[in-house]
Amino acid sequence: MHKCTMELDELLRIIENRRSDLGLTQAEVAARAGRASSTGTALIQNIRRGKDPTFRNVNAICDALGLELHIGPARRSAVQQVMDEHGEPAAVRRIVQTARLATPPAQAARDEDHFATIPRFEAELAAGAGRANGDGVAMELLAFRRDWLRQMGVTADKACLLKVRGDSMAPTLQDGDLVLVDRSRRDDIRDDRIYAFTEDGEARVKRLLRAGGELLLQSDNAAYPTERRKGRDMNRLNVLGEVVWSGHELR
Repeated sequence: MHKCTMELDELLRIIENRRSDLGLTQAEVAARAGRASSTGTALIQNIRRGKDPTFRNVNAICDALGLELHIGPARRSAVQQVMDEHGEPAAVRRIVQTARLATPPAQAARDEDHFATIPRFEAELAAGAGRANGDGVAMELLAFRRDWLRQMGVTADKACLLKVRGDSMAPTLQDGDLVLVDRSRRDDIRDDRIYAFTEDGEARVKRLLRAGGELLLQSDNAAYPTERRKGRDMNRLNVLGEVVWSGHELR
């Protein structure tokens, strides 16, 4: 019977982080692993108590959590591969550093299990009058800490990054800002929140408010008047998601 010689604290951290990401209880992990609830729960508890697990048990838990159990030479992390591919652009470094500010220094590990990647698309959001945009093609992947995303209530595979063009949302959003859009928040519009949306095929960003039977498109820049949509015109809007974060260079 082969024993797993990986550091137990590290193994437990990976398992518990993944379990938390999936929102599973230990009993649910056990069920996925094909174990009785009490037996499966005991597997994780034994690791917590410092008992060496068998390779078979670790493999079952990894399968249940969608983790790859790799044996072989060390491999480069997904985050590092993305940074290598794109020359670690300043935007990547800035976003990772910003996300780390939300995390206590003791937790600022660089292990790939702590990071999720989110695609940045070529299309831009017009902060002003609508205008034609580029294709919705993913240009690169940017890395964010998983615990920071959880704190923001954002799931990585339901998020994307877009660039803002124009000054109608200044000073909140500046021309050239990169914004994080939560695509899961598109059906239930909350008043006075900033949303990315398309109108007649043009991508835009505004505050959306409902007033009676109208939908108001408000700019933060007082130089731009409030736009109103009602009746059939409201159906021209397709909400992409809520803007939950922005980053910009100091000018």
